[in-house]
This record gives sequence, C-alpha cells and structure tokens, in this order.
Amino acid sequence: MAGDRKQIHVLLDEILLRQLEDYRFAHRFQSRTDAIRWLLEWSLGRNPEPRRPQDDGSEQSRADVEL
Repeated sequence: MAGDRKQIHVLLDEILLRQLEDYRFAHRFQSRTDAIRWLLEWSLGRNPEPRRPQDDGSEQSRADVEL
C-alpha cells in the first residue's frame, strides 16, 4: 500500500497551519501528515458540498465552514 501513495505539496497560511498544529497535538497525531490524512478522510466521508461564492463577489472564509 505504501507504494500506492503519492506525495503532494500544500501551502497553508499561518492561521491554518496553527490550527492544524493545535489539532494535531490536541489529538496526539504522530505527524502533520497523519492529522491531514485523518481530517481529509473524515471530511470527505461526510460528502461535503462546497460553498459557492457570495453574490457580492466575496468568498466565505473557511472559518465559516462547520466541520
């Protein structure tokens, strides 16, 4: 299975990175990768529907999205 994995690079702003690190340590994940993988699997398993841009052209911040 490890041979089936692909590596990706993700750029995060400081706020999101801090949230990820706080989540990682609060839930005792061994690495950022483990935390990100768990969060992705959990959220995608819930079949989320992306929010669309606001009518005024502004986008909702990710802080407005409930997990």
